This record gives sequence, structure tokens and C-alpha cells, in this order.
Amino acid sequence: MDRNRLHILIIIGMMLASAIFVSCQSAADKYVHSFERFVSKVEKEADGYTVEVWEQKDKEFEKYTNEKFEKIERKLTSSERKKIGELNGRYCKVRAKAYGEEFIDVLGDGLDYLDGFVNGLLNSNDDNENKDK
Repeated sequence: MDRNRLHILIIIGMMLASAIFVSCQSAADKYVHSFERFVSKVEKEADGYTVEVWEQKDKEFEKYTNEKFEKIERKLTSSERKKIGELNGRYCKVRAKAYGEEFIDVLGDGLDYLDGFVNGLLNSNDDNENKDK
């Protein structure tokens, strides 16, 4: 066998080994890496999210934790399960912060309404008393 043919066979063998290695990257690995990119992006951009964007992110998170997770659940190693748990916790932490901010906004609106409601009750009571006199 001449050297060129040997080099070609070595290169083909290396290409096949690389292809096998890449295809052997498990669906679980791909899932974990994709989920981690998603959570990291949410953590970086969360402060600028509107309620509508949060709704989209929550739907995407639900897909990761339900549909996509169910497809690879049986293939997960212990360390992958731990990493997924960590990612769930990180998402919930940033989401809870946003819920807190939304709650404060809603609470402020509710307090404004309640203040107006109480004033209305108090003022209408005074008006009825004045009409009776």
C-alpha cells in the first residue's frame, strides 16, 4: 500500500471517528446544554422583560421541563439530573424576582383603587347625611 493511500485511509478513519463521536453526544447532553443557554440568557436579559415576554419565556421553560425533559429523562446520568435541577432553580429564582416586581406593581394599582374606593364610601356617606338635613 502506498503512502498516499495510507494517508487517505487514516483521514477517512479520523473523519468516521469524529462523526461517531459527534453523533454519540447524547440527546441528554444536547438538552442540558440547550437548557443552560436558555436559562443563562433569561438571567442576563430578565430586567428588560415585559409581562408578554415573560409569558413566552414561561412557555419555553415549560417545554424544557415537560416535553423535552420527558424525551430524555431515562437517558440522564446522575450529574445531568443534578445540573437540570440547578437550572430549574436558577430559572425559578429569576422568575420569582420578576413576579415580586409584578406583584408590587399590581399591589400599587390595587392600593390606588382601594384609596379611591374608601374616599368614595366616605364622601357618599357625607353627601347622604347632608341631603337628609
